[in-house]
Amino acid sequence: MSPIQIGQLLHSSIQSFTFGCAIPKPEMPHFGAFVKVPIQNGTAHAIGTIYNIVLEDDDLVRQIVGNQDTPIEIIQDQRQRQMPIEVSVLTLGYMQGTKVRTGLPPQPPLTLSHIALCEHTEIAALTSDFNFLRLIFQASDAPTDELTVRVLEQAAQAHPNRAQYLRTAGQYLAQLMGNDFQRLDTILRRLESLL
Repeated sequence: MSPIQIGQLLHSSIQSFTFGCAIPKPEMPHFGAFVKVPIQNGTAHAIGTIYNIVLEDDDLVRQIVGNQDTPIEIIQDQRQRQMPIEVSVLTLGYMQGTKVRTGLPPQPPLTLSHIALCEHTEIAALTSDFNFLRLIFQASDAPTDELTVRVLEQAAQAHPNRAQYLRTAGQYLAQLMGNDFQRLDTILRRLESLL
């Protein structure tokens, strides 16, 4: 089964990349989803998680915003149009062959490369240890606490014992965030609600 392609790369660095796609699509990307993009002439893939989604506007939206008399048919038609969205991804690792490594890839992906959703086996390999969480906490422009919870929720679905995975993640976070008890407590409570 070939990976589900959900967009094309707009710009990139080794730390993050942004891709564009159009909606509506059944595979519309969501916050915290794991995605991959080819690097090094297709011999490897950068893997990351979606940390921001921006719905772009157009001239029609600007014209109807604030107009209380806009017919519902026009609003519904606007929502059904192929509207561009920009999706920002935080790089967490890379894959060469079947070997997955946590950390920054050796090269950024090239523009117009196709973005695909990761398979469960790829997510499980990347998240088998919790070093990827350090990259999330180092991200300056990502909502790190919310992203941590969402990424761990997605990762737990790829592991055979979901509850044990989340408990072990909580222990790792306690070591990583030991000096920030309030943030740690908030994240742990959110993880507990997923059990």
